[in-house]
Amino acid sequence: MGDKNVVETIARLLKYSKKEGLNPALHLVPEEAVKHCSEHSSPINAKEDRDNFDYIYLVDDIASLRGDKYANLRKSVNKFAKMHENRFRVDFFDLNQVKCKKEMLNVWHQWNGMNERYSAREEIAFSRLLDNSNAFELTNSMVFVDDIPVAFSINHIANEETSISHFAKANYNFKGVLPFMDNQMALHLQKIGCKYMNFEEDMGMESLRFAKSKYRPTRFLKKYTIQGKQSIIKRCLSLRLFS
Repeated sequence: MGDKNVVETIARLLKYSKKEGLNPALHLVPEEAVKHCSEHSSPINAKEDRDNFDYIYLVDDIASLRGDKYANLRKSVNKFAKMHENRFRVDFFDLNQVKCKKEMLNVWHQWNGMNERYSAREEIAFSRLLDNSNAFELTNSMVFVDDIPVAFSINHIANEETSISHFAKANYNFKGVLPFMDNQMALHLQKIGCKYMNFEEDMGMESLRFAKSKYRPTRFLKKYTIQGKQSIIKRCLSLRLFS
C-alpha cells in the first residue's frame, strides 16, 4: 500500500471489499503501513498476524554459528560435512540453466514424497518462479552428494543488504543438509556484502516455527490483519478521508 495516504487507502479498500461481497479485511499489511495509522490517530483496527511474521537473521551469525546458542546447528553442520566428507559439493548457479531446473525439480519431488504438509499452492508458486526467473536477481545454491542433488535454495537479493530465501528444499534422508546449506549460503552472501537473511514466515506450522527459531532471528518483520468493521468504515468516511 506504500506510505502515502495509508488510512484513506485502507478505507477505500474496505469499502470496496464490502461492495463486492467480500470479507472486509486486509491481510499481510506491513508494520510500516500500520505505523502511519497510529500516527494519525485513525480508527483502524490492526491485529498482529504472528503466523506471517518474517524471520530476519544476521548473515554473520549464520555464517559463523559461534556461541552456545548455535551449538546444535553447528553440530548438525559439522556432522553432515564429516559424514559425507570428500563426497559432497556446493554449487552456486544460474536458475535460468535448464539442467539446474531439472536438478531442483528432482530434489522437489524427493522432498514432496517425505513431507506431510505438502502444498499444491506452493508448487504453483515454485513453478511460476522457475518460469520467470530471469525477472529477478537471484542467487541459488545446490548441495550434491556423490553428484546427486539432495538440497537447494533460491534466494532473492532484495537490496544490497538483504537476501530473501524463497524456497529451500531437501531430501531429509541426508541429516543436517538444510543447516549445512544455509551455512554455506550465508558464507556466500557474506562475500557479496549482504548483512541480513530473511527466511520469510512460518505460516503457523509448529515444525517450521521450531526450525526457524533455532536460527535465532535478530528481529521480525511484522505483518498485520486489518478488520473492516462497518463502524470503522463509517468513521473513516465521516472524517472525510476521501471524497
